[in-house]
Amino acid sequence: MISAEKIYVELLELYHNSGREFYVEMAALLGQQTEGMEHSFLTLEDDRWKMVASTVKNRDEREFLRKQADAMEEVNLKDSFLFPQQRAVVRTHLVIPLRVRNRFILALWIVESRIRERIPEREILKIARLIALLFQLSKTERNWYLDPGTGLPGRIYFSQILAKLLEGGHRINVCVFRIDRYRERVRTNGCLEMEQEYREMIGQIKKLQMGNLYAVSDDTAAVISLTEEKEAYARIESLLDQSGHGITAAIIHPNKDEDIFAEIENRLSACKAAENQKDPEKETDENKKEDREEDTSEAFSMEELLNIIQEE
Repeated sequence: MISAEKIYVELLELYHNSGREFYVEMAALLGQQTEGMEHSFLTLEDDRWKMVASTVKNRDEREFLRKQADAMEEVNLKDSFLFPQQRAVVRTHLVIPLRVRNRFILALWIVESRIRERIPEREILKIARLIALLFQLSKTERNWYLDPGTGLPGRIYFSQILAKLLEGGHRINVCVFRIDRYRERVRTNGCLEMEQEYREMIGQIKKLQMGNLYAVSDDTAAVISLTEEKEAYARIESLLDQSGHGITAAIIHPNKDEDIFAEIENRLSACKAAENQKDPEKETDENKKEDREEDTSEAFSMEELLNIIQEE
């Protein structure tokens, strides 16, 4: 028997105490409170459904669910519906569109049962109303100008400042840093440990003194820098050598006509693929320099950045 009231209390408590990986933590909580059930959440990004959290362990099984969602011509207007197919290991399933005021669909919640022929739909739909609200609140937080986990300027600030600088004809580098296998390791190490690792990476980047630092996603940070490219590479190399964590880094030369976030994904993926092809035995650092030149890079103050945004 599912107690919607009990899960309500647990979800609200989780939201108030949660870190960056609220969706993952929410799926785990629901899995603990509903014996024999699996829970998956998908959001729509660039006309494709993206799995943001799931208690399903197998990657291929999660991809099967995502493809079922992608295959829909449109989201069913009912409170819940079924996919044409379900995973072989489950006995039944239910798909619930998570809506705001019964209009805008934020996400899909897929509930699967391994032990029951019927899912208690009435109780699940009660819980879905709260989950939809929490999704909306979480989405709003992620759009904040300041990243709540680090206090750094966030994704919106980053894109606005970059656009203004490019419009002004400034020649800049965007140095990006990403923690390797972040989401996979959240499931194994826990969100608190990974948040701490992210903060440690932020601290290491700050020491490089290359420019203004931004938190652009849960696992990625970016620096808008005026440092010469050769010196920037040297400083990044020093961070990668000294870091105790797996970090992938790249330098991007942006232009105003490209999607900077798409370019970040492309460059980091390319860097990671190239790194995986290297022979680890050949990775030596014989020419590592211990002494770095005094920092001469120019960073904009927050006041100057605000002025740039406000300029007509």
